[in-house]
Amino acid sequence: MFDFRVSVIIPVYNTKRYLERTISSVLDLDEVCEIILIDDGSKDGSIEFCKEWSEKHDKIFFFQHEGGGNKGRGETRNFGIKKASHEFIAFLDSDDIYLPNRFSMTKQVFANHPNIDGVYEAIGIYFENEIDRLKWEQRFNFNLTTVNQDLNKRKLFRSILWGTHGHFSGNALTLRKSSLRKSGYFPNFKVAEDTHLFLRMALTCNLKAGNIKSETGLRLVHPRNSVMGNRKEISKYHIAVYKDLLKWCSDNKLSFSVKTEIRMRLFLQYFKHFRY
Repeated sequence: MFDFRVSVIIPVYNTKRYLERTISSVLDLDEVCEIILIDDGSKDGSIEFCKEWSEKHDKIFFFQHEGGGNKGRGETRNFGIKKASHEFIAFLDSDDIYLPNRFSMTKQVFANHPNIDGVYEAIGIYFENEIDRLKWEQRFNFNLTTVNQDLNKRKLFRSILWGTHGHFSGNALTLRKSSLRKSGYFPNFKVAEDTHLFLRMALTCNLKAGNIKSETGLRLVHPRNSVMGNRKEISKYHIAVYKDLLKWCSDNKLSFSVKTEIRMRLFLQYFKHFRY
């Protein structure tokens, strides 16, 4: 029988108002054997909430950075990865939720393809209020976040870079913990640190599509989402991410064509930055 036990990593930063809904959506999933909550310097009562829930539920484990500091999302997820006890890991933002079918197809894909490193799937969206829905629709033209095909390494890299086959979601990704030895961990960027890792994983790991047709979780859209923030500020962080990716490509002797595509994406990001 295929042994599929998942550690779910949830970084927490000032999201007390959402935590009960988020954690509850994970607790009853049979595939989840531990929920790792890592606080990133919250000031809103999230710490007390996490401590209380970890004391009530055997499979919830709560951690903080040394000194209770704020390290950012990348370092916080890395902390959780290192604390994970199981080979399979998944991520969930602390204001989002999993649906009951979150790992239904994931397990089958890993069982049928024992040499893969990860499975990517789809998540949907729900909105805190009508204003947030209207803002989202003005800025984006999709409600299902998914890469819509099962792609080879190079095509998946291009899709994450350009959005040619939809959009990649960290909340719908399940990995073998060992895969991070190939790609490295999350970098410490304020925004788009996940994009940095996903592009590296597309080039170095063997990722396969699972449920890419329907929602396995839901992302809450509200004004505090980074993607809903100031476009010029977001663009600045994307520029830093693509610059760092070029250095990573050189360090790892990636092909000239891969570096050329990232340079093209970087130039486009510069154009957007000065346009905003």
